[in-house]
Amino acid sequence: MVSHEVEEGEDDDRRSRINKKRSIDSTPSSSRKSKKEAKGVGEKMANQIDHLIEVVATRQLGDEESTRSTPTIIDCIKRLDAMDQVNSGSELYFYAVDLFSKKNYRMTFMGFEKPDVRLKWLQQMYAMEHSLE
Repeated sequence: MVSHEVEEGEDDDRRSRINKKRSIDSTPSSSRKSKKEAKGVGEKMANQIDHLIEVVATRQLGDEESTRSTPTIIDCIKRLDAMDQVNSGSELYFYAVDLFSKKNYRMTFMGFEKPDVRLKWLQQMYAMEHSLE
């Protein structure tokens, strides 16, 4: 009797495993696909996030480099002070300082290597603005 009960218990276990296997096998393929698709979507999202991080890092680096390469107002004033032809406190001096508030004028002023060219540019800028008044 005990051996018969053990056999029946084993049969029940075997049937249970077979039924579980059938239920797994009978899972619609769309359900399996959606799990695969979800995994694929997750990988795509991870790749996109990685790409965004790279883009942001690159932009930040670019901003830092452009900030370093753009002369500051202080840089321009130091170069202006080094020019013997422009008297500190003169109308031309303060006009130049006012020009330096704009990035493109700072870059232009600092771009001239020779002091006499810088002076000529400042004088022309001053003359153009004052001839309009």
